[in-house]
Amino acid sequence: MSLSGHAGDATVTFVANRLLIEELIVRYAKARDTTDPELYRRIFAEDAQIRLPNGKVLSDGLTQILEVVATDQSRFNPEFKQNGTSYAVMRHVVTNIDIHIDGETASSDYYVMTLAYNASAKKPGLVSQARNVDTYILRDGRWFISSSTLHYDWGNDEMAKALAIGPHTPEKYRRH
Repeated sequence: MSLSGHAGDATVTFVANRLLIEELIVRYAKARDTTDPELYRRIFAEDAQIRLPNGKVLSDGLTQILEVVATDQSRFNPEFKQNGTSYAVMRHVVTNIDIHIDGETASSDYYVMTLAYNASAKKPGLVSQARNVDTYILRDGRWFISSSTLHYDWGNDEMAKALAIGPHTPEKYRRH
């Protein structure tokens, strides 16, 4: 297959943009795993939102996203150190990434499997199988997540209780 001329340039640009967006998705999973605020700053637009499918906004803007990250650090990654990689108790695996690009905006749909270590059972377990529907914006030559809608398709109530997440989140950590 030849990538010469105008059509070739467009193809190369499309493939490069798709890879950059896929890299954002993977970094988002790593940011969740490490609770590293610097990763979140490189991933999310200043005006980004994280929400549920019913429209409820969980975090409105990068400042609120970073507030949640700070809470996640204290709850799930107390060993976090700036400029060093430490991992929280959860791991996020992304698959089946479907990306659509339209100029300087894009959207994606992908699966997220969340695993965590259940200390009381002394073994890892599935926390949830979810689907993220994200939108992206190209600003100053870089792609950023502008919104992320979290669709929790399947959950494991035993793991949610063990980790004190979801409906089992202690009141002091809940965002209203």
